[in-house]
Amino acid sequence: QVTSIGPSSGPAAGGTTVTIHGKGFIGVHEVDFNGIPATNVTIYSDSKLTADSPAAAGKVNIQVVVWAGESPASSADVFSYELTINKISPSSGSLDGGPVTVSGEGLSDKLKFDFGGKPATSVACASETTCTMVAPAHAAGTVDVVVETGSGHTEPTPGDQFQYVAPAITGVSPPVGPTTGGQLVTLTGVGLAPSMRVEFGSATGKVKFCDDSTSCTVSSPAGTGTVDITVTVGGVTGALASAYTYAVFPSISSVSPGGGPATGGSVVTVTGTNFSTATGGTTILFGTDPATGVTCSSTTCTATAPTRIDGAGFIEVQVTVTVNGYTSIQSVPFQYGTQPVPGPCKGTGCF
Repeated sequence: QVTSIGPSSGPAAGGTTVTIHGKGFIGVHEVDFNGIPATNVTIYSDSKLTADSPAAAGKVNIQVVVWAGESPASSADVFSYELTINKISPSSGSLDGGPVTVSGEGLSDKLKFDFGGKPATSVACASETTCTMVAPAHAAGTVDVVVETGSGHTEPTPGDQFQYVAPAITGVSPPVGPTTGGQLVTLTGVGLAPSMRVEFGSATGKVKFCDDSTSCTVSSPAGTGTVDITVTVGGVTGALASAYTYAVFPSISSVSPGGGPATGGSVVTVTGTNFSTATGGTTILFGTDPATGVTCSSTTCTATAPTRIDGAGFIEVQVTVTVNGYTSIQSVPFQYGTQPVPGPCKGTGCF
C-alpha cells in the first residue's frame, strides 16, 4: 500500500526522484507510473523506497509491484507531470505541414507530439521549454496539438492548436516576365509549400524555395500572353486570375572583350537578342552605371564602358540590357582592371 509520495509533481521528461511511503515494500521488484516502469528503485525499508519517474504526461497513479500483486490506486499515490504547451510558431501552415517550434513546460523529445491525430516527425528539444519538429500533412482546418506518452496527453487549449490552411495566392512579383521563362517570381499568399505544384497557364513552373507558408519563389516556364497562376498543395488548388503576363525581353549572352582598364572607357561589343535599334532604345548597365555611345542591331550593340575615377582599383560588375523597361534576366561579368594575384597564404587556415 502507498500512503504518501513526495514530491507529487515533476517534468514530463521524467527523472524526478520520488520518495514513496507505505507498507509491504520488502520484495518489491517494480514501481510503475500508470504502467510505465520507474528507474533507480531503491528500497530503504518495508515502509519507504525511492524511484525515478519515467517520461509521461498528465496525472498518474504510482503503484508498487510485488510478485503477489500491486498496491491499489488511490488519491495518495497521484503524481502530476508538469506539461503544458504555451505556443506553436508559426501557428498555421500549408496542408503539407512543415517546420514548427513548440514552446511550453516539461517538454522532451522522448514525448510524442500529435497534430490532429497524426504524429510530428524530426522532434528535437533544446530544453524542456522549446522543441522543433515537422508538422505532418493534414486536411484544412484547425487541429489540437497533444503530447502523448504511455500514460496520457495534454488537454488542448487555444495555445496548442495549429491551423492547416488551403493554398491561395494574393500577390505576384514581378507580374511580367520573358516569353523564354526562367524568371524568379515571388508568390505571396497562404498555405504555400515547397512541395506544391505551380502552373503558369498550362505550363509547369518550378518551386525554388519558400521562406514560409506565405512566400515562395518559383521559376517561370516559357509562355505567351497573360495567364493565371495556380498552386496545388495536398490535392487542393488555389489560383490568381490574370496574374502573370509574358513579354518580349532582351537577353545578353556575351561582352567582348570581357574586361578593360580600371578607369573604364573601353569600347565593347554586346551580343544577345531582342535589342532595340532605335536611338536610346537600348540601355546597357555595367553594374549600376550606364554605358555611353550605345548603337545596336537586334542582336549586337557597341558601347563604351562607363568611366571611373583615376586610381580606381579592380572590380568585377554584371552587365545587363534593358529595352522598353524590360531588363534581361541574364547578366554577364565585366572586369575593370587586372585582378590582383593573392599573396602567399599564412596561418593555420592555409593548405
